[in-house]
Amino acid sequence: MVLYVMLSILAALVALLVACVAVYVGYLMWFRHDRSVLQAFSRWTLLDTLFLGVFVAGLLFLLADAVGVIRDREAYPYYHYGYLLSGFVYNLLGGLFLFLRLGATLRLVNHQHAEPDQTQNAKERI
Repeated sequence: MVLYVMLSILAALVALLVACVAVYVGYLMWFRHDRSVLQAFSRWTLLDTLFLGVFVAGLLFLLADAVGVIRDREAYPYYHYGYLLSGFVYNLLGGLFLFLRLGATLRLVNHQHAEPDQTQNAKERI
């Protein structure tokens, strides 16, 4: 029982940390118009890695809970299945947006490598 409480507290702290970092980055982008933050979003950042960690941890917790529900169906009320289903849906939607972000980042990086540098164009003109 103590292990479950410790894991829940750890998961809540990590999720809170990721949420705080996301709000701070949003603040920098929206109110301060910081160009370095906008350029950082053209790369895979620490925030994306944290989101991936929260996604994987959430999926593991949901799978562990689903195994517990399947093993002892009488111990859980029927609405617990709804909680599990909605948890899977929210987690999978978050993972989908995370992988779309990864795909957009990789596409942007490939597009930037395909374009020649301005210095190469200047050298060719001389």
